[in-house]
Amino acid sequence: MKKILSLLLAGTMVFGVMAGCTKKAEPVQKEETKKDTIPDYMNATGYPIVKQPITIKVMGQKSATHGEWKDMKLFTNMEKITGIHMEFDTPIQSAYLEKKNLALASGDVPDVFLAGVINVNDEEAYGPQGMFLPLEGYVDKYAPTLKKTFDQIPEAKKMSIATDGHMYSLPYIADTKTRASVILYFNMDWLSNVGMKKPTNVDEFYNVLKAFKEKILTKTANRMKFHFHILNLLLLLSLVNQAVLDLT
Repeated sequence: MKKILSLLLAGTMVFGVMAGCTKKAEPVQKEETKKDTIPDYMNATGYPIVKQPITIKVMGQKSATHGEWKDMKLFTNMEKITGIHMEFDTPIQSAYLEKKNLALASGDVPDVFLAGVINVNDEEAYGPQGMFLPLEGYVDKYAPTLKKTFDQIPEAKKMSIATDGHMYSLPYIADTKTRASVILYFNMDWLSNVGMKKPTNVDEFYNVLKAFKEKILTKTANRMKFHFHILNLLLLLSLVNQAVLDLT
């Protein structure tokens, strides 16, 4: 398993939260990450990462409406570039928690948990037992892009360290407005047309939508369609305290 993690990190696969696993709760040999020699199954530099194709098992959760991960261009392209084939186990969200817990309890874990599916409690409980592989040495040696990011954003590295001092998962870093969750965007031209400012509370939000409907959308000459869809209750509740971003 340590071999596989070094392969993944050499490809700098930092597109989600990734946790490496050992198959049994055995003590981890820390010295292995300090060796200077490149393993014989890897290419020292460049791609593909491996000299001969290999297959690893990956577990993650997906929504019921999401397609198969094996068909995603992200992964098919990665396999072509790296030489590493991923065999996915992706139960839907409602079934994932039970399957993950069974895997951890039995020790029959995949090579990689991918996309934010291992939480802090899992790391704290199973990391010291040897179920998860400490990644800090591999990051320093095989993940120069992530190492540079940690140097630039030291808080990200601190948040990735468990209480025993080891790093069992890799972070997902979102430092852009467009990646933040539950943010509402307004058409500033529409606000100008109805003579209103950005709403800052629920009452103002209601009045803005009412003005859009009465002063813009009901005009027969205006063929614009306005769709407002509450994706979930969290979005609606967030309007109470959320200031609307001015992207103009």
